[in-house]
Order: sequence, then C-alpha cells, then structure tokens
Amino acid sequence: MHEIRRSCPQRNNIEIAGLVPAAPKPSSASYAPATVTAHLQGDDTCSALDLTVQSSSPVIALCRKLIERAHDRATGLEVYRGKTLALRVRSIGQAARLEANGDGTGFRPATKAGRASLVRQNRRAAG
Repeated sequence: MHEIRRSCPQRNNIEIAGLVPAAPKPSSASYAPATVTAHLQGDDTCSALDLTVQSSSPVIALCRKLIERAHDRATGLEVYRGKTLALRVRSIGQAARLEANGDGTGFRPATKAGRASLVRQNRRAAG
C-alpha cells in the first residue's frame, strides 16, 4: 500500500497522508525556541550566561548545568571559539542525555549515574 500525499485547497493546504491530516506546523512567529550563545576557552572550559563549566566534555556539561538552572530543554545552543561558530546544539535537553563515546569519535546515550559495574566482585579466600 502506498502513502498518498496531496494538497487540499479546501483544507487550507494542510498536507494529507492517507486520509489523516498532518499536525499543523508552528509558524516561526508563534514558536521560536530561544538560542543561548556559549564560548569555548581552551579544550575543557565553556561559558554561557553566568555559568562557566570545566569538563572533558564542556558543551555537554554546560547543557546539563543550564537544565539544572531551569532553562527550557528545547533551547538551542550556539558555541563559538573566538568569532567562529564551532558547534550548534539543536536542543540542550537532547545534548544533556549524551556522553562522549570511549573512542573520542562521537557520542552515545549517557549511562545512568550510580549504576553498578557489570564486573563481578572477587572475594578473598578465607585463610
């Protein structure tokens, strides 16, 4: 079965997929999540607003700190090194759920804090 997409003038050009109308897209005038500007210093420090964090993953740490300070998780983040845009984060909420992978080549979902290692504990022999 194929999906049908067409424009319906009688429905104010709302896209139809099959026979179910798509949810209306918010206009830029009605909804535009805020964007925070941050600055990298060195390889382990990032600052934005009144916050400065130092971490091996400073942008992710800054996203977590902004959420702790009650910023909207949908807020974007533009990170500059000097005058150059180095990184754009779509949502601080999404970034806060990540951690650097073990190879340093990307990101993975963050492990839960306080979770026990899967390594079995060895007991000392009685004697």
